[in-house]
Amino acid sequence: MIFQHGGSILDSVKAVRFSKISHELGYEKALAFYATCLDRLLLKRGKKQKFGTQSWKKDAGSAWALSPVDPQTTDKEREQYGIAPLQELEDRIKKLNRGPRDK
Repeated sequence: MIFQHGGSILDSVKAVRFSKISHELGYEKALAFYATCLDRLLLKRGKKQKFGTQSWKKDAGSAWALSPVDPQTTDKEREQYGIAPLQELEDRIKKLNRGPRDK
């Protein structure tokens, strides 16, 4: 988790590697974390995220937005990694952006 939130690409590479090893050693929840780490690494490298786990805000007053997602990744692949379908991820972003009375 510490490397996942590190500022460098090397931190993200370590997070991807360690989460993959954790899954290979039998920790099932590490697979979804691997997907999250990989998405963050791809974004740091200036590429589109694969699974759609990462969102951002330009500043405190702006709305949340889903970071660009590779359209070739399918919901079936997301499911294999324990990630929700893309439409559900987009709906979560919309919900974040609603005012308190609209929830």
